[in-house]
Amino acid sequence: MLRSLRRCTAERPKSQTVLVRAVFALSLGASFGCASAPVPCRSPSACPESDECLANRCVPLGAEPVAPQTTRLVLEPSGLAVVRRRGASSGLPRSVSLGGPEAENEQLLVRFPSTWSHLDIDAAFLLLEPAAGAEPTAADIAVTVELAATAWPSGSLARAPSSRPPIGTGLARTRPPALLRIDITAALHSLQKRGGEDHGLLLRAESTASPGASYSTGVDGAAPRLDIYAHPRRAPR
Repeated sequence: MLRSLRRCTAERPKSQTVLVRAVFALSLGASFGCASAPVPCRSPSACPESDECLANRCVPLGAEPVAPQTTRLVLEPSGLAVVRRRGASSGLPRSVSLGGPEAENEQLLVRFPSTWSHLDIDAAFLLLEPAAGAEPTAADIAVTVELAATAWPSGSLARAPSSRPPIGTGLARTRPPALLRIDITAALHSLQKRGGEDHGLLLRAESTASPGASYSTGVDGAAPRLDIYAHPRRAPR
């Protein structure tokens, strides 16, 4: 699969410029020293009075997007698989449908190069782009992400591997289809603490009567990507 790495430096915002607003959009405007699993939200009314709803999650009012002088890494997948009820087939499907009717509900497995393992991670996000031709549906869909517990091959699979916590959550926006961004900071911290082999991430959603949220696998569109903000790990004193 594709492997790439892009770096840039995220500095403390100094003014309300277009660049600052772009950084806010990319990194959710969060204060990353607080809860490891922020509460998803669709409106300010879903958050406590001391929080605001930014990019589908509750964060403290006035929080900065990233810690000063963090380095941003953007990674593309080293492995991808779609789990389908209709069974395995050759090749990777062009899209994955999360949620929706039980017969159409699929799961996504994604694995990235572990070039981040030596870093002091402030925040990490999994990003999925809507599939080409994805249509608006009646409701947003809650998506969960866990760590895959065993190895799996790329392509189309009939069964997902077992998984383990921590569990991350995100809201798949479908009116209109929009970028899905899920905070997976806790998952990467868990991998760093436990060590061992990294088998990637498993995404799924509960079946619903409404159509699912459709995302590109990268076959003829944008592949999922891992967006990390980190410092070089400091040597112990």
